[in-house]
Amino acid sequence: MDAIFLTDDPNTRKLLIGSLAKSFGCVYVCIWSHYFPRPSNYLRSLDGYYNETSQEPSTSSGSLARRLFHEYRQSVIPLQNGHIPSIAFMNNLPYLEISPQDTQRLAYNDAQRHLYQFFMNSNQ
Repeated sequence: MDAIFLTDDPNTRKLLIGSLAKSFGCVYVCIWSHYFPRPSNYLRSLDGYYNETSQEPSTSSGSLARRLFHEYRQSVIPLQNGHIPSIAFMNNLPYLEISPQDTQRLAYNDAQRHLYQFFMNSNQ
């Protein structure tokens, strides 16, 4: 996992994230880091992987899920305990499992809420 953060090559990072996502069966993985310059009390997406399936309807601008994921990755999230992904980051947790009913409450912004809602609805 550390290799993802240590590599400066974006192509290598994409391969590592994709491999990680596939090995755990994840639809998407978003890697968060401090928002630079330091010191900073914000997180930003360092990189991400989205596994778009062929069953998803798409338009010329791509699938709804991909657009929501892209919008989510553009978020700048304050380091406040009580929000996703800050909870994991502030408590040094490598990952965090959250019940579906808690995702909406713990999301910091609408981009997160829309992404989480999309995936919760598609898994029912």
